[in-house]
Parts: sequence; structure tokens; C-alpha cells
Amino acid sequence: MFIIPAGETAYYMADPAAPPLASIILRAYNSERHIAEAIDSILAQTCEDFELIIVDDGSTDATAKIIAGYTDPRIVKISHPSNCGASHASNTGVLASRGTYIGFVDSDDIWLPEKLEVMVRCFSSLPREYGVVYSDMWEINHKGNRRYWYSPEMDKPGLINEEIADYQVSWLGNGAVLIKKECFDALGLYDEEFRCLEDAEFFIRISQKYLFYHIRKPFYVYRSWQGITSNPYEFCIARLQLLKKYPGTAQDEKFLVHQCDFLIQHIRNIRDQNRITPQMRMGRTVIGRLFPQDTRRGKAYHRLLDRIITLLDPHLFP
Repeated sequence: MFIIPAGETAYYMADPAAPPLASIILRAYNSERHIAEAIDSILAQTCEDFELIIVDDGSTDATAKIIAGYTDPRIVKISHPSNCGASHASNTGVLASRGTYIGFVDSDDIWLPEKLEVMVRCFSSLPREYGVVYSDMWEINHKGNRRYWYSPEMDKPGLINEEIADYQVSWLGNGAVLIKKECFDALGLYDEEFRCLEDAEFFIRISQKYLFYHIRKPFYVYRSWQGITSNPYEFCIARLQLLKKYPGTAQDEKFLVHQCDFLIQHIRNIRDQNRITPQMRMGRTVIGRLFPQDTRRGKAYHRLLDRIITLLDPHLFP
């Protein structure tokens, strides 16, 4: 196992003589409950030409022991000495990857056996300008119930889907995609300023240069109650970060109002779940710092900012 020194982004490089067709990255943090299922689902792929890069992001439970029990030569094991977050763990995996294509599986999710084979075959028949192939998903909730998850269509120009007043990439799951490695070479790594929705931000960047192809079948099983994306506070911050990074989207007032509705809903969830801590207090200065600034539409921003603060419970805004 290659140990990444504290404070550094290092990577493991296997024998370059025979690079795999695909690199599949599994980020793990205190994932002892489901990680074996996730690993087994990759090792069971009908297309066997891959490497599985497991990045243990500073786990303190039995995750490392479970990972150590696997001896398949296609597995690359990387360990962070402390928890660095999802974006950094993803970047560690990307830097270590050698495949033509890159895929992701969360440590509590599952790839169906044909996923890699179907997507690689799909890429082989697509024009060069396609950078991502993605599928629908099965979602499993906390009660174990399963429902079909339709991934969004990515066939319109621009960043916004006007029908839903949201980003085109919204609700596209990271595990549903297979990405050409050249996308990372051309566009860079995940933005580590994002503690969640880092995949959505990267999909936005990809969509500005490459095309997406949608396979309308489920090849990924997603446990919807797990992970940092389920944290409503981090979700709110990430939504604001997206607005700041892509301020052109705020020219669409319907879109901007919709984003504020998201913020209201998720911060109310924080209140209702009694998950408020001093670190979660989102004062006016915090929102103001992240909200995109535009001199021509400054009044609209302030009206919407006031709307958020007025409608939410005052103790969230000291």
C-alpha cells in the first residue's frame, strides 16, 4: 500500500508497460458497512481490463482492514494519513490513474456487472467530441426500497435547463458516468474548494468542451441516504459556490429564484433535524461573500438574499 505523506498529493504508479483500458476510483471514509459490496461489484465486471484504485481517506474504522483483505492484482491501494475530503480523494485517484477512461464508485454503492463493458463499447461508436457516457441508476433509500432514477438529458446548449430552472448537470450521479481521461488532462482536476457537488462542478466544465451521451438503462445502484451530499449545510454552501463560480447563470432570474428555494429547503432541513452547530451558522456575510456580484443586478441579488434570511428561522442568522 502506498502511503501519501501528510500535506502532499502523491500517487502510486504501477507498471506502465500494460496500462489498463479503464481506471475505476473508489473513495472510502469509514465505510466498513458496505465497502466490500462496492469492491466486489467492480471485480465482477464483465469487462476485466481495468484497475481499481481505492483511496482510503483517513478511515478510523475497519475500512483499511477490509481493503487489505483483497489481493486482486488489478487493485491499487492508496491511503491518506488523515481525512482530506471527497474532492481531494478523487484527485488522488485521478492522478494515480493510467486508464483511457475513468469511472467512480462510492464506497456504499454498486456497479452492475455490464456497466464498464457497455460504456466502453458505446464510446467506441461515438464521435471524438463525446467526453462522457452515462446511465440511469437504481436508488435505494434508508428503508431499503428501490426506485428507478432517470439521469438528466444533456442535449441542450448552455448551462441551464430552462424547463426545471436548474443546471443541466443537476442530479447526474458521479457513479453513473464513464469519463475520458483526456477531459481531466484538458480541464484539470476536481475543485477542492467544494466539499460536495464537486462532481457537478466538474460536469459543468466538461459540458463547455465535450458532449455527453445518455444510456437510458440503469447500471449503477446508489444508496441515497449516505455521503456528504446528504448533508444539507454542505449542499447549501456548494450551491452558493456554483453561483459564484458561474455568475453568468444568475442572469436568469427564474434560475436564481430556484436556487434560493433550494437554499431555503435545505437550511430548514438543518433546523428540523436539530443539526445546527456554531460552525453551521450562515450569517449574512457568509452568504454575501459567496453570492455572485453583478452591478447591474445587484438589487435583485439583495432582494433574494433578504428573502432567504426573512423566511428562515432567525437563529440561523446571528
